[in-house]
Amino acid sequence: MGSEYIPKVHAPAPWTLEGRAFGVLGILRAGTALEAGPQGTRIPRLAVICAVEYTSSPVGPYNEVFSLVFPVPGSWFQAQVTHMYVDSDESTYWGRRNWAVPKMTAGIELHWDTGMVSANLDMDGTHRCTLEFDTPRVREGLPVRLPANFLRIRQSGLGKHLITGLYGTGRVSPLHLKRFDSDGVLMPSRKSFIPLRGFMVRNFNFSMKKSVIVRAD
Repeated sequence: MGSEYIPKVHAPAPWTLEGRAFGVLGILRAGTALEAGPQGTRIPRLAVICAVEYTSSPVGPYNEVFSLVFPVPGSWFQAQVTHMYVDSDESTYWGRRNWAVPKMTAGIELHWDTGMVSANLDMDGTHRCTLEFDTPRVREGLPVRLPANFLRIRQSGLGKHLITGLYGTGRVSPLHLKRFDSDGVLMPSRKSFIPLRGFMVRNFNFSMKKSVIVRAD
């Protein structure tokens, strides 16, 4: 999506979205470069790589693949979205405008098959990342609630530093990670990410608040 993209809908924050997702929780090794700058994380960080199918959003249905690092334990730092890709130019435009998340439009294929779920991400016709999981036969998952303001993301963009509150509900169940490949450009590489636990989130309802500007350059 070019800088001159003109959106077709008006979709300022806050947003409420519905859908389903799967991903893997893991450890991002020290020294791994983050999207926001070349220095990278100085210590190992808890992180998540996730694929999402939004069935309802202010800009319509779309798919997403993202990585996020969690706050450093015992510090005031908020979580940070390091990479984010969607297959919707509208979502890319409003995601950058509303919350300064580093969205880019890319090709995304999600498969929800019996016994297996997978995600494939490509850019400019070149395959860049694959996630693949075994799924349990019958498991609805436990109800989970992310309270308002329990998790916030801190992002930088358009000359501003923004903090956004996240909250939502869903049903979470474990998955077994079969495959994770990444070129290390669009997403953290397999060498830099240590998987801990795969998961699926069914029937989620998720909201992103209007951001608070904490500093303007």
